[in-house]
Amino acid sequence: MALFGKKKPGETPDNDTPSSANDAAPDASKAHPWFERARTVHEASNYEYAVTCWLQGLRYDPTSVDALESCFKSAGAFLVGQKKLGPSKDQRGSFGGRTPIERFLGAVLESCTNPLDAKLTVRAMAAATKIDQPEAAHWLGERAVALAQRDKKPKKEIFVKIVDVARKVGAFDLATKAGEIAVQIDPSDSALEDKVRHLSAEAAIARGGFEDAWKEGGFRKRIRNSDKQRMLDEESSIVRSEDTAARVIDNARKDYDSRPEDPNSVVAYVRALRARGSEEDENTAIDVLMLAFDTTMQFRFREEAGQLRIRKARRALRLLEKKVEAGDDAAKEALMTLESRYLRSSLVSTNCG
Repeated sequence: MALFGKKKPGETPDNDTPSSANDAAPDASKAHPWFERARTVHEASNYEYAVTCWLQGLRYDPTSVDALESCFKSAGAFLVGQKKLGPSKDQRGSFGGRTPIERFLGAVLESCTNPLDAKLTVRAMAAATKIDQPEAAHWLGERAVALAQRDKKPKKEIFVKIVDVARKVGAFDLATKAGEIAVQIDPSDSALEDKVRHLSAEAAIARGGFEDAWKEGGFRKRIRNSDKQRMLDEESSIVRSEDTAARVIDNARKDYDSRPEDPNSVVAYVRALRARGSEEDENTAIDVLMLAFDTTMQFRFREEAGQLRIRKARRALRLLEKKVEAGDDAAKEALMTLESRYLRSSLVSTNCG
């Protein structure tokens, strides 16, 4: 039995199927009906068509990691009880163009319909970088590491490939993890060992204070419609309006409470908390991030929690330094202790949990 069949006549949102694999331009407003249709048909147990809808939506908005993850879930649900893995000829034809976005969709299709194949997942990860989607690459990379570790004989070359791709998108902790596994497989590779050591240092630097490098260079989101832009504008006004801050945080918290397992709701809630930036806000953000890490095993959440802890430590350092400059002898010992802790947390890869 082929995994995916042809689409049913008329069963497309607003008849908005691209006439060819390369016709569609990125447009989040066009992606939305596809994603809504995907959720509807998934809930109706039509997992086969749900995958098609997720991929059609990703063609218009490849920034949606939530849709990417849901695509894999729909494929996994459909595969239950199936004897044959992989997409059908028709499905490959629908997502088999030569443009970077089509190559990405094709790679995702192959990966989600062969869910235990680490090599195919790494291929999809690499394809995500070709369309400048580092967040998708990171999600796929985490999945690839987990799959590759399950092999009876883990292959060094797969982990090395993950290292190279993860480094390109600034996911240094993921690159370090994959590299360490590769070194365990081949301890004689001194060059790889040196590379992993440098990656570990880069990961520590990223956690130790260059917060914008992670958000902008690693996992930036593109705002492609006016509604999202207005929301972003309101969130940025937090620094000017306490009332707006409270409203944005309350809305983000309600959304998070309704779907705490959704990475997008976690990111939005933490972003709102960090923007206001009170001590209580930061502590809440750390708790939310660590819970998200424990639930999803996405290392970006643990890293961001580490960033917040480092930021709090830097702030405490500055306060103690001012006290020491003012002649407070009691603050000197506290400053030395805190400086030692801060140095260790900045330069040594620690478990933030």
